[in-house]
This record gives sequence, structure tokens and C-alpha cells, in this order.
Amino acid sequence: MKLVIHLHRLYAGGIERAMGNLAGGLMDRGHEVRLVLDRDGFTEAFRFFPEGIDVHRTGATSLPGRVLGLRRTLGAQPADCVLASQHVNCELSVIGSQLAGTACIPIEHTNWSTSLAELGPLSPRRYSHRACRLVYPLAAARAAVSAGVADDYAQLSGLPREGFTVVYNAVVTAAELAAWRSGGADDAPPAGDALHRFFREPGGPVVLGMGRVGVQKDFPLLLEAFAQLEHTPAPRLVIFGLGAGMDELWAQARRLGIDDRFDLPGFTADALGNLRAADLFALSSRYEGLPTVLIEALAVGTPVVSTDCPSGPREILDGGTHGRLVPVGEAAPLAAAMDAALADAAAGRHASTPLSWLERFSVESVAETYERMIEKALA
Repeated sequence: MKLVIHLHRLYAGGIERAMGNLAGGLMDRGHEVRLVLDRDGFTEAFRFFPEGIDVHRTGATSLPGRVLGLRRTLGAQPADCVLASQHVNCELSVIGSQLAGTACIPIEHTNWSTSLAELGPLSPRRYSHRACRLVYPLAAARAAVSAGVADDYAQLSGLPREGFTVVYNAVVTAAELAAWRSGGADDAPPAGDALHRFFREPGGPVVLGMGRVGVQKDFPLLLEAFAQLEHTPAPRLVIFGLGAGMDELWAQARRLGIDDRFDLPGFTADALGNLRAADLFALSSRYEGLPTVLIEALAVGTPVVSTDCPSGPREILDGGTHGRLVPVGEAAPLAAAMDAALADAAAGRHASTPLSWLERFSVESVAETYERMIEKALA
């Protein structure tokens, strides 16, 4: 089949990694996949997509222009189905695909009702759930990356819950999972120069955070909890991510007196290598959809602590079986869980997540599921 992955632009986030992995998985199954963007955005994110993938830019900036840009693209280079993601873009993709006579499957990645709190009253994203009530019935099928996202979006939009199919993100390949587990640390993803200096210098255990710096990830909470840790030797904290709040995080670290054990180096080209080297991964988010980085941490065998935010962490960790869950927005329980996880790791009590659980997030499994969904939609 001829397929299109449609995004508005690229960011340094989990959606780009998941969609890039999905593109690769579908290409491995023999399908022709193109990436259609309105503009490039964060160009480093192209590394998440298969090398040599055909990329088309519509150049559109306005909402009507983005609809017409996709329609023109599909008219010039027809496709069997469009797989769309990102807020607002999903709705626009359905309309543009409909005008071109092409099937479209929007993929919802975020717990939308929780994220509305950070949007201004004039943001078009605030009203996209209302638009989807009118637009989504035109979609060939609708996907959500977790049951929590499907439940939330169905309730918010008023659309039937059974109209959303839950398909987890494509995170790692089955071969990668097997290789990383077969020989322990020696089979870790190569880190090279991208490995943070804390991992090459003597010192306490390293706690890792990762994601876009902003309201959603609540890194100020992570810093506050980190400052309360009682573990010895004193741990160190690295947060990989970009965003408008980076200066504020540094200022907070100085106020808390932890700036000598903290670093915020920006984007990393080797997320998996740094995750594999970390002693603990901590997710402090207020809301998610299905946090890719939490799955990646489990895949490489790193202990995790996460807020029990809507949606995704509880599903990924099987209710707390594969990592500790703590209340959202509370520093003391997060600090206690981090201390306990570091103590378990130091004592050799950490057990890696079984491959049988992680295989549901494999590229092969997810690509096959989307292939079946597309074939059913086109039948």
C-alpha cells in the first residue's frame, strides 16, 4: 500500500519517535511510506524516521492552507491511506484527505482534557475536540495510543468510545529487545560522545528526566523531589529536553542548592544510550498519552518511577508491577519512591520488565496492527 504519515511539523518529542518507528515498521512490511509536513520544525527529529524516507513539505501556514496543502499533495501523489497525528493536525488531515478522496486514520497521543488547562482562550487547539465531533465521523478509523486517551477523547468529544481503537506506540524492535536482554550491559545501545559527562565521571547515582521543558512534564516538581533525596552517595540529576522554561529550572536548582549535581544539556541524539546508563528514570508529568520514554526505559532495563498521571503510565507499568507510581504534583511521595528505587538498584533488587510485556510496544507488533486496521478500513 501507499501510505502517508502526516504531521504539521517536527518537535523533539515522543510523537515524532513513535511515528518514525511506525513508518519504519510499515516500510519493513513492504509498504511505500511518505512523510508529509507543513514545515520542518525541529530538524534533529528527522533522525527518528527511516533513512531515505520521501519527505514532502506543503509550506502551508494557515489552517485552511494546511487543509488545501494536503489535498494538493494527495492529488499530485495519491495514497491509499493517511496516518495523521498532533492536535489540530488530525482534524485538518481528515478534512484534507476527504477532499482528496483518500482514507485517513487520525492517531490521538495525548490526554486532551488535562492538557486544556495550559492553553489560552484563543488557541485553536482548545476547540479541536469540538471540531473532531463533526470531522472524525469522516475518518476511515480512529486510533488512540492508550485506553486512557481513548476514554478521555471519547468523553470530551462526545463520540462513541467503541469508535476509537487502542494501538500502543511503536517504541523498539523485537530484535533490539532481545539483544539488550541477552547479554546485559555489554549489549546496551551505543552511547559514544552522546553519553552525558555524569556517566563518565565519578560520583553518585544518576537520575534521568527527559522531555519537552514546559507545563506538561512538570520538571520543577522533579527538582523539588530530587532535592529531598536522602540516598548516599548524593545522586545527580540530568534532564534532557528543550523549551522556554530552561532558565527557570536552572534558577530553581540554584535556590534548592543542587545546581552542582544537576545538568540541563538540551537535546540528546542518544536517548536510549543515556537511559541505559542511568540508575533511575523519573517521569514527573501532569499528563501524558503514552509516554514513549517510559517504555524505552523499561526496554533497556532501567528502574522507573512515574507520576500516576492521565494517561499511560499506569497502563505501561501494569498498575505499578513494573515501576513505582506516585500521586501527581506531590514532591514528597516522588522523593520517597526515588529513594526506594535507588536503594533497590544498589542492592541488586531491581528486576527487568519481562519481554512478554514489552512486546506489545514493539515496532513489529504495532505496524502489523495498523496494517490490519488500514486493510479493514479500505475493504
